[in-house]
Amino acid sequence: MEPYAIMLRKNDAALGAVVDRTLARLYAAGDIDGLYRKWFTNDRLNVQMGRLTRDSFARPNKEPGVAMLLGYSL
Repeated sequence: MEPYAIMLRKNDAALGAVVDRTLARLYAAGDIDGLYRKWFTNDRLNVQMGRLTRDSFARPNKEPGVAMLLGYSL
């Protein structure tokens, strides 16, 4: 599984700020793991979290191409 992306309208600073704050809270509280389990590992779906996704949850970064810099092959 690859890391996710959230798309929003270019230059929509207000929505971008809301997304950033919300994700920061989810990461800081550790709630992101529970959300992943809820939506991707349940009775209908079993998508185990890959190393790249797990690392992106542990070290969130908005810059494109970070996975390649960390040595991951996409």
